[in-house]
Amino acid sequence: MYTESLLDADITEFLFEALATTNELLLESIFCCLMVFTDTQTFFTKCHVIYGIESVLRAVDLSFQQRKPSTIVRGMDLLGLILQKQPERMPLLSSDKTFTECLRIINTGISHSYHQVALSSGVAYCHLLRRQHIPSPVPYNALLNTLEQLVMRLHTLPTMRCIPSDNRKGQHNQSGLFRQAQSTQQMIECTLNCLRAVARLMLSCMDDPTANPETFAAPTSVSVSDMPVSSSIQFDVNIPGAMQASVSTHLLQLCDEHCMPAVIQNKQYLASSEIYRSLLDTLNIMFRIQPKMMKLFSEKLASVGFYRMALELKDQWPKNASLQDAVDQLVSVCCSTLMTAHHDGIQNSPTPVNFTDLKLGVQQLSGPLGKFILVLTQCSTVDRKLQAAQVACIALCHLFLEHDHSRMAACAPSLFRVLVTFLSLHADLSWIPPTSLQQLLSLCATAETALSPQQREELPAADRRLSRQNLLRALESVPDMHAIYGQNDVLLHWTFSDRVLAQTIGQRMLSDWLSQKSNHGGKHIELAVKMLLNNELFCNSFLGFLQSGTADTVLSLLDVLKVFIRQEDMLAAPDRDELFDAVRARLPDLLQITDSSASISGASNISYSFVDEGEICCKAITEH
Repeated sequence: MYTESLLDADITEFLFEALATTNELLLESIFCCLMVFTDTQTFFTKCHVIYGIESVLRAVDLSFQQRKPSTIVRGMDLLGLILQKQPERMPLLSSDKTFTECLRIINTGISHSYHQVALSSGVAYCHLLRRQHIPSPVPYNALLNTLEQLVMRLHTLPTMRCIPSDNRKGQHNQSGLFRQAQSTQQMIECTLNCLRAVARLMLSCMDDPTANPETFAAPTSVSVSDMPVSSSIQFDVNIPGAMQASVSTHLLQLCDEHCMPAVIQNKQYLASSEIYRSLLDTLNIMFRIQPKMMKLFSEKLASVGFYRMALELKDQWPKNASLQDAVDQLVSVCCSTLMTAHHDGIQNSPTPVNFTDLKLGVQQLSGPLGKFILVLTQCSTVDRKLQAAQVACIALCHLFLEHDHSRMAACAPSLFRVLVTFLSLHADLSWIPPTSLQQLLSLCATAETALSPQQREELPAADRRLSRQNLLRALESVPDMHAIYGQNDVLLHWTFSDRVLAQTIGQRMLSDWLSQKSNHGGKHIELAVKMLLNNELFCNSFLGFLQSGTADTVLSLLDVLKVFIRQEDMLAAPDRDELFDAVRARLPDLLQITDSSASISGASNISYSFVDEGEICCKAITEH
């Protein structure tokens, strides 16, 4: 209640002048007094801070020469409060010289050996990154050098061994574990807040020509494609957006190599939702600024299980709306990016799930994998939100399967039970997008293949039979099966592991497999040869194609046969004689088909190729 009176009496002018003292106790006391004034708006609106900011900077700089780290901490806390609370329309660092001096002092604090000094300096740096404090053009090199210093301190932090908020009866205090955990969490949170502040600064400057160094750069600026940590940021002024691309790549590199490992290493004990929110916000902003990096970084996040961890965060902090929104946005964007990239590489692939529907579904998922897959155990024939959640659940499970296969394998029994329930409940799957149907087929194949016979028999036979009927009915209703099957080794093994599957979709699966041999090089031939040696159902479909297949299909079959008959282990195959008898019986038909197919096409060179291949196979099999 007396601060207004003291401000009216110009006591702040006296305090600013007194900051020039070399008395350590007095200097710390003045810092504390000025911190009290920062709680009063008048301290800022009547320009007291603008008058005294240079005195504050000199005093904080002088405090580094003192013996008590607490004095530096008080000074840095004061500087941070001033930078945080200064009104937006009242410039504080009026010249480049003042800004440079402020940044230098913060740099000195961040590199200080005392943890609390570095932490307070990091907080001050975070508030310095407000757009109103930054000169134009933005000095990205200087700002990123400071950020790097702060990020590198993460490697000096002790690993957390307890939860900072769990300090029952002071037991952790006595051993020092609580203090260590608290200091580690504070530094991680501060660093990620600074990383997000730099990202927000970049985003706010994207449409401001005066903030962009490209506007003022010399024409001889150098372009660099691969920018290592601790290097200066360079860019080609002739390439629009080159500066944003270089800086955002640098930030993502710092996040990938330093920040995320620190979070993942300590995630068991981190009790601050702000840490995760800052990390998620940073990634979301970076993907907006640099969309070309989305695919590569999305794959990296998937490989370390980041999306599963993000969904668990929603369950851990269910009332934190900003964290929930950040998780939903990142998971939806990255999942959509990876699905698009996957289907772009496959000819005639179905269109990926609509992003709006995908995000609607992700918003309803939370918790560990074993919990959110239970959404598939509900019947969703009329509930659009539930359908969106189930489509998103299928997409995420498929994403985990592709990029985090070892952990998904451990969940195969529970996943298979859920998939059987889902398929049993839905006789009509026409509402599922083709992409989701493809993912569902892959999940069923992978989950069932990973089960032991005993685990497979634990499910009621009627449920397994009904679920398979519903899945096959959905597959038969799709006109273009080529886009649904894709190229999946497990899917091929699964199809020919069961007589019903082989008779229903086996021929279409094999046709698709052989038609895309260019995507696999010689691997598709190697797999086909192995299955010819060991799988009777595959062998029957394979030989059936020799008689009824198209010219292109037969040529692919001959390629497989040519490799097959030259395999040394072919002679030791248990069904060798039966296989040779079956092939020998089809050879006349084979030669007739190859010759007639070539004559129909009118390409004499193909005819010679087919006949030559047929004679090679005939000769080899006859010899055996």
